[in-house]
Amino acid sequence: MGKPSLILAALAADAMPGVSFNRIFDLTRPETGITSALLVSEADNIEVVVKVPSTNNAAADLIAEVQALKALRSAGQGALSFRVPALVGESSAKAAQKALLFSYVSGEPFELRSNRTKDELTASVVSALAQIHALPKSIVINANLPEYTPAENVRARLAELDRVVESRKIKQPLLQRWFDALEDANLFRYQPTVIHGNLTSDCVLTENAQVTGIVDWSAIRVDDPAYDLSFVFELANIDDSYSALLQYEALGKSDSNIRQRAVLYSELVWVRYLAWAMSKGTEADVNLAAEKLDDLFLRLSDGTLPDLSATGFAKPEAQTQKPAFAPVTSEPVTSEPVTSEPVTAEPAAAGPATENLEIIDLGENN
Repeated sequence: MGKPSLILAALAADAMPGVSFNRIFDLTRPETGITSALLVSEADNIEVVVKVPSTNNAAADLIAEVQALKALRSAGQGALSFRVPALVGESSAKAAQKALLFSYVSGEPFELRSNRTKDELTASVVSALAQIHALPKSIVINANLPEYTPAENVRARLAELDRVVESRKIKQPLLQRWFDALEDANLFRYQPTVIHGNLTSDCVLTENAQVTGIVDWSAIRVDDPAYDLSFVFELANIDDSYSALLQYEALGKSDSNIRQRAVLYSELVWVRYLAWAMSKGTEADVNLAAEKLDDLFLRLSDGTLPDLSATGFAKPEAQTQKPAFAPVTSEPVTSEPVTSEPVTAEPAAAGPATENLEIIDLGENN
C-alpha cells in the first residue's frame, strides 16, 4: 500500500473532483481507529479534513458523527455560539476505500493551565458546555443516537471496571473507591442531557480566549452532563477545575453531585485507556495507563483525591450546596497521547456511510 498521506490526498481528490490539494497535515489519533488529515488547496482556497476508518467500529463512529452533525444542524442557527464541522463530500463507489470529508474548523487546542487569560477562557468553555447541554434531547433521539438512563450509565461503568480487574494493574483501594461511588444511588440522581461525550483538548478549539469550535462529535448522546465537565479535571489543575464547575453550577442547571461525578469520570478515563491499551495498544501505552493509575493510587493514599461521597439527594434546582471536596494542589493527569505518524487504513465495511444524509456545500456558512 502506498504512503498514507498520498492515499488520503487521492481519496480527497476523488471526493471533490477538480480540487487540487497541495498541502497535508496529519491529524490521526491511533486509538480512534480513524486515519485523518487536514488537506489544503491554496489555489481553490479550500481546507477540509479527510477521515478514513480502519476498522468496522471506526466506520460506525464516522457514521455516528455524520448523524450527529446533521442533528446539530437541525437545532437551528444560534443554538450554538461556536462552529462545528459539516460533511462536505465522500469518496465515490469506485474508490479503494471509504473516505469522508468535513469542513475544517480552525483554532488552537484548549489549554488552561498556562493561559494568561484563563478566567475568560474558563467562562467561554463553561458557556459552550451549557449550550450543548441545553440542546433539545429530541435532536439526538430522533437521529437514533444513543440515550442512557443513570442506571444504564452505572452498569456501563461497572462493566468497564470488570474488564480490567484481572489485569492487576489497579490497586484494590482505588478499585474500591470507584465501586463504592458507582453503588451510591444518591450520586447518580441527575437529569440526562445532550452531551458531546468525548471532549479532549484537541476537539475544543479556541482563539483569543474564546471557544470558537468543537469537533469530533461521534460520541454525542443523551447522558450525564458531568462527562463533559470531567475533561476539565483531566486537563487543568484542581483550582481551575473547581472554578469552572462553580461557574457551571451558577448557571442553575446542575444537580448537587455533578462535581463528584465529574471527578469520578476523569479518573475512570484511565481505566478505559488501559482497556484499549491492553487490547489494541502497545506496551508503552499499557505502561502509561499503569503509571497514571499508580499516580491516582498515591493521591488516594495521601488523601489528596477529592471525596466522591454524595452530598445528599441531588436536586437540579439546588445550587447553593457546599462543595464535597476542597481544592488541593496536584498535577493533573494528561490527555491521551497522540502520535504524529498516520496509520494505514484498511478498507471499511462495504456500504455507503452517508446514505440519506445531507452534504453541505463549502460555500455555505456553518
